[in-house]
Amino acid sequence: MEKFAQLKHFLACNPRTSAITLMRLSSSPVERVRVRVAENKSCPAEILMVLAHDSSPEVRAAVACNKGLPIASLKELSADESPDVRFRIASDAIAPVEVIGGLINDVNPFVQSRAMKTFERIEQDWNERIRRASAPVRRAPTS
Repeated sequence: MEKFAQLKHFLACNPRTSAITLMRLSSSPVERVRVRVAENKSCPAEILMVLAHDSSPEVRAAVACNKGLPIASLKELSADESPDVRFRIASDAIAPVEVIGGLINDVNPFVQSRAMKTFERIEQDWNERIRRASAPVRRAPTS
């Protein structure tokens, strides 16, 4: 039976696993399998939206970090009852700025602090991009 559990775990992680198989695995009674489905980069948005309402905060946190999740669902998760889910979102520099900005006012001070740090990191990245874009272009000497 242990090999069967390992196979489910492997399938849940594999980006080549079919959507039908991922759908079946998303209702596994084993939390670890559902987390791996939620982390799978190839997991369809429809499955992620179902897993966004999973009873496990670990599963919801994994869903929140999957780039295939629609922004509306991410915004919904940014108000999740679990501070761990909100903290994971607040740590994600690729999350939309408005989502990170909303977490700056979170009731949990750890989530607030992480959102501020992530927001500052995003701001630094943008400033660096602007600096590079406005720097004069050096041309190679022509012969």
